[in-house]
Amino acid sequence: MKKCFSRYMLVTLMASLFVSCEVETSDNGELGGFWHLEQMETLSTGSVVDLSDELIFWSFQHRLMAVVDRSGRNPEIVLRFQHEQKQLVVSEPYISDREKGDIKVTEINQLAPYGIMALTDTFTVERLKGSTFVLKNKKLRLTLKRF
Repeated sequence: MKKCFSRYMLVTLMASLFVSCEVETSDNGELGGFWHLEQMETLSTGSVVDLSDELIFWSFQHRLMAVVDRSGRNPEIVLRFQHEQKQLVVSEPYISDREKGDIKVTEINQLAPYGIMALTDTFTVERLKGSTFVLKNKKLRLTLKRF
């Protein structure tokens, strides 16, 4: 009887654990993962800056996006993003500081090295296939490669 009761309790405990768990998945499709910023083109002039030797990365996971300069010249910034159809909207930028707490970005110049030109920036996705990601906002066209 004791053995049967123990099994019943174990099954009940396991069932309640599974019921209480909320499985939340990230379905970012082709967008998910790490991207290397390779090129920045100014739309008004057509001038192109080659960034392939720079260590600037974008990454997407669940509803958060991080931009980081691995050379250390610019702070790591975390943003919220929404990706629907051919549009990517990034917003709510914070400088990532795990020791002191994240600091809200208030100056656009902190975002500019990453190709983000506004505190809430809307991009048109021109290409997102395989290892290529091309998008543009009002001022720039950015080309990224999957890393």
